[in-house]
Amino acid sequence: MKFLPLLLITCFAFSCQFTPPVGHTTILLEVQTASIEPLKQVLLTRLDEFGIPANRVEMSFVADRLTIDLQGTYDTTRLAHLLTATGAMEFWETYPVQESFPYITEANSYLGTQQENQKKQDTTSWALEDEIAHFKRVNPLFAVLSPPSENISPSSPIVGYAKAEDIETVNQYVAEIVGQKMLPEDMVLAWKQAPVEGVEEEVYELIALKKIPSHLTPLTERDIKLIIPDFDLQEQPVITIHLNQEGTQTFSNMTEANVGKAIAIVIDGRVVMAPVVQEPIRKGDIMISGDFTYEETKDLSIILSKGRLPVDVALVGLDSFNQ
Repeated sequence: MKFLPLLLITCFAFSCQFTPPVGHTTILLEVQTASIEPLKQVLLTRLDEFGIPANRVEMSFVADRLTIDLQGTYDTTRLAHLLTATGAMEFWETYPVQESFPYITEANSYLGTQQENQKKQDTTSWALEDEIAHFKRVNPLFAVLSPPSENISPSSPIVGYAKAEDIETVNQYVAEIVGQKMLPEDMVLAWKQAPVEGVEEEVYELIALKKIPSHLTPLTERDIKLIIPDFDLQEQPVITIHLNQEGTQTFSNMTEANVGKAIAIVIDGRVVMAPVVQEPIRKGDIMISGDFTYEETKDLSIILSKGRLPVDVALVGLDSFNQ
C-alpha cells in the first residue's frame, strides 16, 4: 500500500497528457478549385508539423469555401500565414542598378508625359501649383519611388525605395510600364520582404530580378533536402537549408555565372535577401537571414519543407475561442 500514492500521482500525470485541448479555432478559406483533396493533404501535413495532429482537425468544403475546425486555441497570426502561404522559394539572378535604373528613369519620363497630356486643358491649376506639386506631376514615379543614392554599389539590384503607403501606387505604375513593354522581358520588379533598417518610416526596397534563361534548370524549394530553423553567430534567427545533389550543382553553376552580382532568394513573391556573390559556392548549404523571429523561422521551415499549396487560397475569416 505504501506505493499507492505514487502510483496514483503517476497515473494522474500520465492521463493529463491526453486531456483534450481547451477552446476552439475556426478558419475559413476561399479556394478556387474543383479538386480539394491535394490542398487538404498539404494543409494537414503543415498543421501536424506545427503541432496539431489530424485527430484535432476537421475540414469541410462547400462551393469555394474550405472550413477548418481545430480543437484548441492558437496564435492566429502564425496560423493564418501557415495555411495561406504558397510556399514557393525561388533563386533569381538580378540586374545591377547600373543596368536597370536607365529603364526606370525612362519609365518615369513616360508616365510624366502621360500625365501632362491628360491635363493639357487644366492650365489654371498648373499656374497655381507649387514646386512640389510640379515635381510630382512631371515625375510621378519618382514622387513615390526614391531613386538609389549615387554612392550605391554598382552591383546592387535596388532600383528604388518606397514608403509602405506608396507601394500600391508604385505597383500600378509598374503594371503600366510593363504593359507598355518598357522593361526587358526578363526583368521582374519585386519588393524586399522586410523594411529598411535604421529608418524611422516603414520603407521598402524595390529589387530588379532577372529571369533564369529557359534552357537552365531553376532552383526552387523542391531542391531542399533539409531545412532547419537556426541561429547565426550573432544569435539572430536564421534558416539553414541543405540542398540535394541536383540543387547543389544548380546552385554551384548559378553562383559561378554571377560572381560580382547579386542572387536573390524570393519566397512567395517577396525578396528575403539578395547577397552579392563573391566567389562560386560549391557546397549546397545556404543560410537565409532576414528580419525573422524564431517562430517565423520555424513556420517558414514547415511551409517550405511540406510542399507548395497546389492552388491559391485567401483567408476569409479566423476565430479562436477559449470556451
